[in-house]
Parts: sequence; C-alpha cells; structure tokens
Amino acid sequence: MLHARLTVDLPSAPLPRSGKILRLLRSLVAKPASEAGDEQLVGDALEPLLALLEALGAAGFDDVIAVSAGGRSIYTDTQERRGDLGPALERLVASGRMGPGFGTATVVLCQITPTLHTVAEVTLVERTTAGQPELVVALVARARGLRIGRDEGPASYQARVEAELAAGALDRLRDQLRDQLNDAVERVRQPTLPGRGLAAEPEGPTVRVVAPGPAQVGRFRHLGFHRQRRAAVYQPAPTDRRAPAYDHAHVHYYFDPYHDLLCWVVVGALLDGRCTTPGVEVIDPGGTLLFTSDAVPGSPRLPVPRDAVTLGDDQVEVAATIPSVGIDQAEAGSPHTPGFGGEGNDG
Repeated sequence: MLHARLTVDLPSAPLPRSGKILRLLRSLVAKPASEAGDEQLVGDALEPLLALLEALGAAGFDDVIAVSAGGRSIYTDTQERRGDLGPALERLVASGRMGPGFGTATVVLCQITPTLHTVAEVTLVERTTAGQPELVVALVARARGLRIGRDEGPASYQARVEAELAAGALDRLRDQLRDQLNDAVERVRQPTLPGRGLAAEPEGPTVRVVAPGPAQVGRFRHLGFHRQRRAAVYQPAPTDRRAPAYDHAHVHYYFDPYHDLLCWVVVGALLDGRCTTPGVEVIDPGGTLLFTSDAVPGSPRLPVPRDAVTLGDDQVEVAATIPSVGIDQAEAGSPHTPGFGGEGNDG
C-alpha cells in the first residue's frame, strides 16, 4: 500500500559493442538486448552491497528473508528468525558469488514496527543501461493497524477502517515510512561505513491502492471471519507469478488473504469522500492508474462494480456475475479452506 525507493548510482564504465558477426548470430536466436549505452559495474561489487546492507541493518532492517546472486539462492530464512543480518552477510561473503559475472544479486529484508510491516528488496545489477542506477532498494509497507481483527466481521471491519481513514491514518502512515526512508538514507550516506558512504537518493513514499479485479473479488467468497480468520502466509522461497500490481516483495513473501478486502474498503472510502489523504493512487491489477485522490471521478470505471460486493456481519456476499475462483496459490493446502487447490495465480 505504501511504496518508496532508494537508488544508488555506483561507478561504471561503458561496455564495448560486440562485433557484427556476433550481433547477427544473436539476432537469429533471440531479440538482442540493446548494447548502445550499456554500462558495466566497475570495482568490487561486494563492498558497496555490504555497506548498504549494514546501513539498512542499522536503520532497523536487520531481518533477512532471502539472499540470491546469479540466479542461485545463497540464504533463505525458513524459520522467520529475527536479527539474522549478520549470518546472512557471512553466507554472502563465503559464497564467492559476487565476483565478475554475477549478473544480479538480490537481498530481501524486513522491518516490523508497531504500525508498519515493511519489506525492502535490494537489487544490485552488474550491467545497466546508461543513466540507470546499479543499486536499488524497493520498499513496500503495509499498515499493521488496518488488518482485520479476530472480533471483526466484514461490516464492522469496514466501519473501523473508514473511521481511521477519515482521521488521517494514511497521512500518518506515509509520514512514518518517510521517516524510515530518511533514516536509511542518512545512514547509507555516512562516510563511516566500511570503505565510504554511498550517494543514495530517496523516492516517495507513495500511497498506492489496487482496486481488486474479478479474480481478487471472487476470492472474497473464501474469506473466513472471527474464529475462521486466516493468517498471512510467509513464503521465504516464492515461485508464484503475479499480476503487475501485485508483483512486489510484500505479496511474494507475505501473502495476506485480506489485503484485497482492505483495498476494496479504501477505494470505496476515497470515492465516497471518507478519506481525504492527498496523492493516493488507485490502480487496477494490471498496474494502470485509474484515478488519484486529488481528482476523484464521479463515475469511476472500476475493474468490478461496487454493487457486486456486500459486506455483511459475518461474510462477504459477492454477486453471481463474478466468476468463482479457487484460493490464491500461496494458500494452497490451507487447513482453513479444504477442497481448494489454489488455482488462481494473479492475486
């Protein structure tokens, strides 16, 4: 729901263009990547990556979910251990996979505060297009206080969320993520880090809400409430594919079956004027911008009409016009939903 980025431009040098014969051979088997303006990372790739990760750890991102380099897994936290940055970095150094030819390295980190659950995906690429950063940290945060409680049914949950939105919950959460981001930037830039400080630039944060589509709304039928409420699914090694709006680390590593319901409530509150937070972006599952809170349309074109969903005291009623779908594949085998095999793959 809250998105931000931190970019670091590392030293790089132009890559030489390959010869005509080699380019011709490549064109016969695949669409060749553009070589004009491509750059190659210069120097030790491990040093700036370690410096960044240690700075993020000092800023509170010391919980590592996964580390990979060159398409191979180096570290995977299957136990949700807290404060495991040290052992993960030791594993990264010992792997020896950050030498020339590593291609892409990815580290997924997590920070949990009383109000926010933030996932940070660090990506370091050896070869980039000129002008593009070599090191990027993509942060996605979700509000812990806006998750559904065990004592709430759909209607009471909607009433509570709308009251919190009207009281400025999204403004406060955006400010909190901005504070996290600024803290990380300040630590990354410190020259006391091993080697040197890094020239980091922050972007955002932005509040971005997905208006659920037919597949997501169809899964509302499977949601349980009160004692049947389901927990988020932790996936330290996800393999599922996602629609563009859901293709980020928070969904991949922590799938929350109720988050689309929260988004449905937030979109409705924006349209009804119950949430006045500026700059909120509403997108469809394909990632297309539908509208912003600064220009709320009178008759929005939503992926699913609002009258197709009714939030009752104990269940969500979905119109028969919305196709039936199985639970999301992240929940395949869930004891709360016997009989479903997780056929869907775009939620």
